[in-house]
Amino acid sequence: RILAVFHFSDEEREEYRLAVEPPYDALRPASGDSDDAASPGRLTLLLASDRDCYGGRLPLVPGTKETELPIVDGEAVFSLPPYCARFYLVQ
Repeated sequence: RILAVFHFSDEEREEYRLAVEPPYDALRPASGDSDDAASPGRLTLLLASDRDCYGGRLPLVPGTKETELPIVDGEAVFSLPPYCARFYLVQ
């Protein structure tokens, strides 16, 4: 699944909490004793409109906490800069 987040405000939003429903990874192999609802997940950043390559001001640094967000207790927590769009792969 791909998750799209759009922020239409001129103010930064810190510690934005977003509920993400399981299953987190549709490509995860099914096993008889695994419960998808209990499996931890993460959001992997695919596109951020505030990055320099899209005309924004911030460089993208792969492998940072911003590009991989954990899903904890069904929520992902992150900051959103003003007027941005973000696309995440739900895993």
